[in-house]
Amino acid sequence: MFTCIIEFDIISRAFDLVSKSKVEFISYDCYIQMNGVDFIMQNKSQSNMKNKKKIFALLGVIAAIIAIAIIIILCLRGCNSKNNSSSTPSSVSSNESELPKSTATANNTETPTPTSTLEPTATATTVATPTAKPTETATVKPTVTVKPTQQPTPTPTPTPTPTPTPIPTIAVNVPPLSTQVGDIVKFGKYEQDNDTTNGKEDIEWIVLAKENNRILVTSKYSLDCQKYNSSHIDVTWETCTLRSWLNNDFINNAFSSAEISKIPTVTVTADKNPNYNSDAGNDTQDKVFLLSLPEVTEYFTSSNERICFPTKYAIEQGAKTNSNQSWWWLRSAGSAQNSAAYIDYEGDIYYGGRGVNADTVSVRPVLWIDL
Repeated sequence: MFTCIIEFDIISRAFDLVSKSKVEFISYDCYIQMNGVDFIMQNKSQSNMKNKKKIFALLGVIAAIIAIAIIIILCLRGCNSKNNSSSTPSSVSSNESELPKSTATANNTETPTPTSTLEPTATATTVATPTAKPTETATVKPTVTVKPTQQPTPTPTPTPTPTPTPIPTIAVNVPPLSTQVGDIVKFGKYEQDNDTTNGKEDIEWIVLAKENNRILVTSKYSLDCQKYNSSHIDVTWETCTLRSWLNNDFINNAFSSAEISKIPTVTVTADKNPNYNSDAGNDTQDKVFLLSLPEVTEYFTSSNERICFPTKYAIEQGAKTNSNQSWWWLRSAGSAQNSAAYIDYEGDIYYGGRGVNADTVSVRPVLWIDL
């Protein structure tokens, strides 16, 4: 405010000084009136030089005053421009818009009111203050999001281990302890009606003997048709292929594992042929076997008791029949080492036997069952 008042006062005084000065040149006389002081220059030789010096000195003073005023104005404007460059553009534009008004007031010799020039500066400082608020709120928000992580994690309920279901024990259809010799019992299953679509049929057994809570049984019917030995060579029960088939193929096909556990392994004696001097071989340890010549006469006392009927499946496998009655193998050797004794379809015993590779003789298995 003070700077602007000085600037306009100096300018007004300079103009006032010039306006009130009056220089007149009349012929050779010069009349100058300035601030009520009259200076007369006469065209006289003796006073001409003195008056000119005074006039030029006065003009020099006036010019110096004007020059000094202009220099001061320029300096003040330069200072104001430097101060205004650090403020916002709004303050600069407001100062420039106020400049013509102050000039007009100077011509009317009125003192301008500079209060409006400071308002842009005040508004510039107030605009910068709201910028601090967003930064403060931004730093507070992350602390709020941390709170849920501090909550304790619930312990999951352990899943109980399921108790394994026990495997049920399969009941074995074992003949009762009251079983007697001559009874017919069922034990195991084997294909008999030659219809595989309806499954296997129960095997019926004739009880031949009973001792120590176990029974000796033979099949009621001829169940299959097999060679005594696969080739026509000298063999015994110990080395023939029929023994291997009974204790592997047949037993696994006719009985479950639980039922097999009820079939004990027993010593099968090598009984000689009483009519021929053929080699009977050695005793064997078997679960399934055939009757020997001495045993068949012990358990079947007549030919009628020895007559056997084959199943449809056995006939399909090649069993020879006569009046629907079949031949069936014994384990004893025949008249020669490459033959084996058998029972014909009428129930008669053939001690001389047939060739071991005959493929028309049926099979009646024999085994012990634990009661």
